Amino acid sequence: MSRFFKPFQDSLTAVFIVSLFILSACTASFNWREIQSEEHGYLALFPAKTSSEQKTIVYKNQSFPMIMQASQAGDALFAVGTIVLDPSFKDSHQFLEWLQKSAAQVIRTASEPVLEKTQTRIALQKDEKVPVTSLQLEGLGPDQKQRIYWVRWIYRVDESGKPRIFQLSAIQTVPSALSAQQRKVITEEFLTFMNGFHPY
Repeated sequence: MSRFFKPFQDSLTAVFIVSLFILSACTASFNWREIQSEEHGYLALFPAKTSSEQKTIVYKNQSFPMIMQASQAGDALFAVGTIVLDPSFKDSHQFLEWLQKSAAQVIRTASEPVLEKTQTRIALQKDEKVPVTSLQLEGLGPDQKQRIYWVRWIYRVDESGKPRIFQLSAIQTVPSALSAQQRKVITEEFLTFMNGFHPY
């Protein structure tokens, strides 16, 4: 698994991607399963067995633990990162913008990345929704390999008043000449992961 992230080790902009964690060297096939994380506050779909690790994000000399949960299937890596913020932290939206700007620099694209804004429902709720911001990037990584990288963010204050930032990442190395069928398959897999996530 680490082969996906080794090229990013010298990139400060990929601080939240670098060395997520080491998973099994074998490649799992897609076998979607629902993961309920009461502790971290979400319901998610993963395509294979997950592993987890805690990373540290440093923003303005302040450290924020990020709990990562991820799995590999085929040639793609899927991850959910959760950052729990102190309710007294007043810089949450600026912090979120910084995460977004950092992610936009991971892949060198032909045009300026554009944040898209949508919504997703709260887990186990039919009507309540929260805002979602996302990027869909395709281009060269620092190792000059072509990659597709999708990332979404959700800021959610749960019923107990605890603010969380959720970051969903899906990344895959692809051939330079990607066929329409290959693109369709990747898009379907990435959408299944992204749309299967719902915060509590």
